[in-house]
Amino acid sequence: MFQNVGDTLSQTTKVMCQRCNNEWGGAIEDAMQRSFVSIYLKNRAPTNDDVVAISRWMFLKLCLHRRAYQINQLAGLGFEEGQASWANGIRSGQRQRLSFDFRATNSAPANYHFFICRGLPPLHYGTFNYIPQDIIVMRAKDIEGIGGMETCLFAVGEFQSIVTSDPILSYKLSSARTGHTNEKVVHKLQLDEAIEQLRTPVHFLNVEDYVLNHLDRGNEKKLRRSTAQWRDAT
Repeated sequence: MFQNVGDTLSQTTKVMCQRCNNEWGGAIEDAMQRSFVSIYLKNRAPTNDDVVAISRWMFLKLCLHRRAYQINQLAGLGFEEGQASWANGIRSGQRQRLSFDFRATNSAPANYHFFICRGLPPLHYGTFNYIPQDIIVMRAKDIEGIGGMETCLFAVGEFQSIVTSDPILSYKLSSARTGHTNEKVVHKLQLDEAIEQLRTPVHFLNVEDYVLNHLDRGNEKKLRRSTAQWRDAT
């Protein structure tokens, strides 16, 4: 699946080989486009086919964003010389296994949960925020193990989505309602579960704040908001 190192922020990402990009990745993009038209342009309720298509697309993008992340970007871990590169090597193996398994099964792991909502202007295109929730297990000054969860938010016009392996965040998103009308604005994608039309739009700024306020708890430093440049204007 991966043969070259690329940057997920570039318009053309070169982390997939040509065959995977054209055939496998292209099929995921095509299915996602059909679902986007049905849900966001024709205002239809998501079907099982849409759940599969959107979940695959979101997990593929998560794999690409995860690929670009380096563990020494986490502030305040205090890695000594050589530790960061060793830790990155461990995470690289973990990332590759997840990506290879996804390529083989065409399905995301069961502990990942997917949510969508409808964006409210001002709309953001190509905005994302990848949050690695790494747990670094230290013994004395040595890294003994690396594990954890991850969350990623996407905004492509009206299409807004969240993928997370954080079970507490997943529960909070599943039960989230608007304050004044008590309507559900974030919808979990589940097979064979009825999903209503996305009638109530929401600002991506509010979605991002809701997620990151949960992840910020207990941290001295607040997580970066990808929408910071739009906040003063709104």
